[in-house]
Order: sequence, then C-alpha cells, then structure tokens
Amino acid sequence: GYEVKTLGDAFMVAFPNASLALGCAMQIQEELVAQNWHETLDEERAIAMSEEPACKTETDASGRTIWNGLRVRMGINIGEPEPVVNKAMWRVDYFG
Repeated sequence: GYEVKTLGDAFMVAFPNASLALGCAMQIQEELVAQNWHETLDEERAIAMSEEPACKTETDASGRTIWNGLRVRMGINIGEPEPVVNKAMWRVDYFG
C-alpha cells in the first residue's frame, strides 16, 4: 500500500485492489491481538471518563483470544478515485 496522508489520528492508505487492502487490515488486526499490551495503558483515561478500559482482552466461547489491547477501527472503500498531485508535498492524493 501507499500511505497517502494522515488525518488527525487516521491514516489514508491506497492499494491497487480491495484484496490487498483487506489483507493489510487483517494482518494489522492480527498483529495487534498478538501484542503484549501493558495493563495500565488505558486505565487512567477510563477512570477519568468513568468508562471501562478500551485496552483489554476478550475471548470467544471457546476461550480463544479475539481481541487484545487497543481497538483500531479500519474501513475500506472501493472505487476509481481521481489522483491529484499535492504540489506542496509532491505526493499523490486521491479523491472521489
């Protein structure tokens, strides 16, 4: 993939096809689940907001870990974008 730009805490990444985009998203999620996250990573924020910590481990009915650590949302859009060169950065941006 090609990192097009960042928007706040989000990344926009372009791929030549949806299969590669989905494969990348799945690999990132699988690697996040495999990490050893520190227990207190999100604890202070959760206490201040009176919420449950977002950084935790969840298992399915068979005990298999299905979520671990930080939650990262990913979306995939499919279509024919219009490539535009950002002259300030000399990088391609995509619209449409």
